[in-house]
Amino acid sequence: MINGQSTISSATALLETLKRYSRALLRWAWLVALIAALGALGGYLYSKSQTPMYASSMRVMVVRPIKEQSSDLTYLMSNIDVARTYSQLAQTAGFNQRVIERSGKIGFVAAFAMQDAQFVVLSAQTPDPQAAVPLLNAALAVLADEIRSLQDDRYAQVETSLNSQINSISLEIEQTRADLDARYSLLVAEEKNNLETQIFELERQLASLRAASAPNSQQISQLQTRLLANRQAYTALLQTNRVAASRDAEITRLERTLALYQTLYTNLMTNRENVRLLKLQGTPSLIKVEEPYEPLAPYVPRTGRNTVLAGLASLGLAIGLVIVFEFFSDTLKTVETVRQRLGIPILGQIPFGRAGDRLPVESDPRSSESEAYRILRTNLAFSAIDAPLRIILLTSPGLGEGKSTVAANLAAVFSQASRRVLLVDANLRRPSLHKLLDLQNRLGLSDAIRDVDMGLAELIQPYHGQNQVKFDVLSSGGLPPNPLELLASERMGQILVQVSGMFDVVLLDASGLALPDAQVLAARADGTLLIGWTGRTRVAAAHNALEKLASSRARVLGLVLNAIPGQLLG
Repeated sequence: MINGQSTISSATALLETLKRYSRALLRWAWLVALIAALGALGGYLYSKSQTPMYASSMRVMVVRPIKEQSSDLTYLMSNIDVARTYSQLAQTAGFNQRVIERSGKIGFVAAFAMQDAQFVVLSAQTPDPQAAVPLLNAALAVLADEIRSLQDDRYAQVETSLNSQINSISLEIEQTRADLDARYSLLVAEEKNNLETQIFELERQLASLRAASAPNSQQISQLQTRLLANRQAYTALLQTNRVAASRDAEITRLERTLALYQTLYTNLMTNRENVRLLKLQGTPSLIKVEEPYEPLAPYVPRTGRNTVLAGLASLGLAIGLVIVFEFFSDTLKTVETVRQRLGIPILGQIPFGRAGDRLPVESDPRSSESEAYRILRTNLAFSAIDAPLRIILLTSPGLGEGKSTVAANLAAVFSQASRRVLLVDANLRRPSLHKLLDLQNRLGLSDAIRDVDMGLAELIQPYHGQNQVKFDVLSSGGLPPNPLELLASERMGQILVQVSGMFDVVLLDASGLALPDAQVLAARADGTLLIGWTGRTRVAAAHNALEKLASSRARVLGLVLNAIPGQLLG
């Protein structure tokens, strides 16, 4: 049972809290709407101040050469990894600048790899829609150059080493050939000299035999054969300029060395070509999957979206500010605040009235304000069950909280109930009832206190209004230099006793409790009504006022919450 009651209490407290914040939002709805409208306007103006930006994109497929030993899955995953790598390459410092220089257009290019796909998406943002396509084409070309540059750097060291070896072997081949030519030239010269000597000797011998008296024909024939062979060898030597290598060990060595160098040269050239082939095979291809397009409309600013988002953000901020203000606000705003913070009953909730209508009970008896005053009258009647209420003091924690207006309207509703009512302006410092009711204030309460011989009947003024409003008024009279002494005097007590015997209800419109005057009167009244202005009267001031009334042993009837916005009344 206890748990059930606790749950009901918690739910009630939560409901009251929600009502409190809802009322606060309704009370400040105009400010919330204004902030939201200003935020939306700010978003709109900000969007209009931005430079329109256009965006375009295209997809590029990254394809690596297929290797025989690679499976389809391995090949696909390899392409996906390479696509991710190259998307990062397009984000390096200087890439965008190189694209701008190549295209001659102003803009920004970005790249990202598609999830689990071998595609790189190139996107361009530019203030000129016609620059989007050139920027994307330039980005593709620059990216391809970057890839080739990476591959060149990767194989550069190997190619440099091979080229160095090829150049060295080429020099060795040239030197060996030169040495071989020089050796051949030396041997040919020696062979020529030898053949020339042999030919000369054979020709001399042949001439001697022919000049003899008895020539030997057989010997002459042999010499002629040898001479012919030498001449043929000489002619061949002149034509070929070469001698048999087998006849010279140095030539044999040089020719073997030359053959070795040539084999090395051939192998190095083959290796270099293989490296170049590997470089070409290892360089992925960038295939344009879709052509870039020229954007038709800017993607920023998104005026409509920005306006709505700014308005919603401002609305949320305004609502948050209202809730925070309500949470930390130390003013009387709701019934729950009064019950929790002050611990006294609320006898009346007076709606915020129309400007200039100080007596709604008289001018519009069917209005919500008039009904609120009638409810206050009824609640006071219930308060008088235990003890009679003839003299009721109306005061407030501070100044300007509507005491006089509440007092005048309360007097009016009492008079409509056929009660004899006297409304006394007991504020001897800043009286206002005579202005509110359009009465004279030449003589009044202060004069009756100071002049014992002055009769009250001469000072009391009747007020006759519309809709059966009829009550008497005792204005403050002249402003005395010592209002506190007058109100605390024995004569003031005699006047209160006298008027309480003449009228059914005496309403004392006193000053605020910031001054000691009201404390003096509260001790002499049958009950005290504390008037608070919604959203203006601070809880601390109300506590201080109750402490002062308690020190005066005043009977506090309850609080009247004044000037409640009509839509929050409840």
